[in-house]
Amino acid sequence: MPPEIKTPDNFEIDQALKEFEAKDQAEQTQKVAEVEKDSEAPKVVGLMMKWSGLSQQQAEYVLLGFAIIAICISLYLLFFGVNSPKMLSPDMIQKINEYKAPTI
Repeated sequence: MPPEIKTPDNFEIDQALKEFEAKDQAEQTQKVAEVEKDSEAPKVVGLMMKWSGLSQQQAEYVLLGFAIIAICISLYLLFFGVNSPKMLSPDMIQKINEYKAPTI
């Protein structure tokens, strides 16, 4: 916390500062209570809630969507992403058999 600044004979500012500090402390304790309440959530959901500010249910839906997208991409790459080796035609096999390597 920054060092306390003294204002000479300014009662209104001191009172407003005390009210602000009281509200800030109340908000911080409320946030701690929310975190403790949400501690029942899994760690990944908790991190998602912390980083994005979403509720637990929203964070779970976002992670579910991410998992579905990852599975879809994996299936696409598995079935369509890799080119299968092409079959050799009988003409190509005959040309390979006829090819003679140069002798040294």
